[in-house]
Amino acid sequence: MLSEGHTAIVHFVGDVKPWMEWCNPPVAKLWWHYARQIDSGHVQPTRIRTANQARRLAQILDRNEGLIRPSARWKSMVPPPFKTAVRALLGRA
Repeated sequence: MLSEGHTAIVHFVGDVKPWMEWCNPPVAKLWWHYARQIDSGHVQPTRIRTANQARRLAQILDRNEGLIRPSARWKSMVPPPFKTAVRALLGRA
């Protein structure tokens, strides 16, 4: 919970931001937790629309595999139309 005198700003450098569906899920989850407290519903997630975005999410999830237990659940978030393309791009077709 945000409280007066205990606020901070975190700048996300790089091209993947927490509101993008292909962001690292634990980072996005934390960001959305606070975004919902600050915003009145105006911020909407940027949906995965390309195979490259889906591939980037799959790569992040692969890196997280040993770090976060529920990574299989996060992998299920990759939209079905992109799963075949992602498997092919990762050499797992």
